[in-house]
Amino acid sequence: MLQCSGVKQPATQDLVRFYRLPHERIVDLIFLLEGYEGIAVPRTLDKEQGIIELLIAPDFLPELEALLRDLREELQISEIPKPDHTKSKSILD
Repeated sequence: MLQCSGVKQPATQDLVRFYRLPHERIVDLIFLLEGYEGIAVPRTLDKEQGIIELLIAPDFLPELEALLRDLREELQISEIPKPDHTKSKSILD
């Protein structure tokens, strides 16, 4: 439990999702996510293959999914399974 201002709140853990997009579009996605402050934290795992990881606060998941759905064709982005070579942990692991 986290305690903020004397009120106990359950600890939350970020969700981790993986995506593939053309490597030249990674910077576009990062720029767009910065405009939605706090929606997700991107991390490039493999620039050549265009594999990124997004750390997502659970409360923002619906908004992020809607944003990525809207940008799917423009950015050519798709969700992928967790790559074997990453050490990232998800609450789903």
